[in-house]
Amino acid sequence: MSKKGIGIRFLHYAPLILEGDTYTFGTPKRLKDVEEVTAQDTIVEGSNYADNMQNIYVSKISGATLTLAISNLDPEAEADITGCSYSSGEIETKSSDLPNAVAILYQKTYSDGSYANIIYYNCSLRRQDSNGKTEGENIEFTGDALTGKASPLPDEKIKYVIYSDKVGNNTELQKKLVNFFKEVQFISDTATVGESENQTT
Repeated sequence: MSKKGIGIRFLHYAPLILEGDTYTFGTPKRLKDVEEVTAQDTIVEGSNYADNMQNIYVSKISGATLTLAISNLDPEAEADITGCSYSSGEIETKSSDLPNAVAILYQKTYSDGSYANIIYYNCSLRRQDSNGKTEGENIEFTGDALTGKASPLPDEKIKYVIYSDKVGNNTELQKKLVNFFKEVQFISDTATVGESENQTT
């Protein structure tokens, strides 16, 4: 059956702690009211020519560029992600602030009712703007956006996708779908470097 992507929902972020070649993830937290996720893989490539023709071509993913459009970004979540200061409704940004490393998790829905759960493991994001417009004859909504990059983890992992319509009767994969927004998932539970904070290495 043919299908096309029709929606985005359940946007979450999970704190990432990197210590040398070891990493752990905190429990994912919801970012409500996601409007759009734009994720574009970054490709590096190289070519070699000999005897007047291309004889080698290499292309690989080195990371990704992400933009998250949200109706209204919660200031506490903004501080968690961007590294600025937050306290009791006040938020302050300094030139010395550095974004905190986070995993970004979300669900892409399809026209046939299936979905894909997606993770970018190591993201560094900033608020894109604080724009607004005066009210006029018509109401125009303005939202918030986070934008930045996804980089490889120490073991070169960049992203993970699990498709609901491909899991079948595999109980391990069914469990991963159920727990996807409870803890950060990997393609195998036997990963030698890094697990979620609720798992042991």
